[in-house]
Amino acid sequence: MSQSSKVNFSAYLEMNDEAAAAFLTLMDCDLLGRDITPGSKWAVNLTRYSAEPAYPSPETTPVCECTLLACDDANTGKPRFHKVYDTSPSSDDVVAFVRRCIMAPKQPQEIAVPERMLFCAAFRPHKFALTLLLNEFEYPPPFKWQIADASDQQQYTPPDIFTYLVGLANEMKGIGNGHFDGRRREDAVRSYTIALGDLDRAVALRPQRDDAPTRRLRAVLLANRAAAQLLMCDGGKTKDIRVGWKDADAVAALQDGRAAEEADPTYVKGYFRQVAAYERLGKLGERCAVLERALGHVHGADVLAVKNALDSYAG
Repeated sequence: MSQSSKVNFSAYLEMNDEAAAAFLTLMDCDLLGRDITPGSKWAVNLTRYSAEPAYPSPETTPVCECTLLACDDANTGKPRFHKVYDTSPSSDDVVAFVRRCIMAPKQPQEIAVPERMLFCAAFRPHKFALTLLLNEFEYPPPFKWQIADASDQQQYTPPDIFTYLVGLANEMKGIGNGHFDGRRREDAVRSYTIALGDLDRAVALRPQRDDAPTRRLRAVLLANRAAAQLLMCDGGKTKDIRVGWKDADAVAALQDGRAAEEADPTYVKGYFRQVAAYERLGKLGERCAVLERALGHVHGADVLAVKNALDSYAG
């Protein structure tokens, strides 16, 4: 690679335009952190989806609600990066998306490409823009890229959008859990927020599939975000719970706890997050009311946990 190419590439990596900056999310950083191995292949797909009405009838007509751009590892099937658009993406959107797929997210920013990058036939209207982008740099062999023709496209089965987005929500939940265990408070809150966004969009597109497991996942994400909001801002450097947190954090945690209870009243942690938030706010008298409400919904060992907490407050 020539020196001039390196200079141009460094300027490209700065990602200082607003469209590219919008892609710099925590999800990108974590999911794009996977190692690139010899023989790796990325599959880049563009799929349009219509929302299904919650109560279908002969009079209802599906309306196109979103377009999914997805870059997956073709060997493992794992997602690397995705973005959902409310309209059909432009060529500029496609270029920004592919740049984000290629670019390693953490400093020092280095190029990350597979051996092959395969685009579905739906990208053919954007071929000129992709050619300008992918031929701009002298990638070392054996990197290759191609856009499938119409006959090849028939072999591609678009992902079920609900399953795809719920899977991403679960993956982001795991990333958030890792940040929480490391007491990286803001990162954890952001991870759970991204996961909730994916889950909410999945339900908006397929409202009939908002079943008990989906509501439980929403409750778990909300309760987890509440727990993260209750972490001390100083990362736990002091054991004094009065240091390193703000009333606003406890209020946000309380709201998430209430939302978790609403999403799944049988999920006990939604109630305990509310109790913890009330303790931070100094409203100790509210705790018993929350736990008594929990007794009308939780089951099994959770009943004993709630009763023990009530006994401790009564004592």
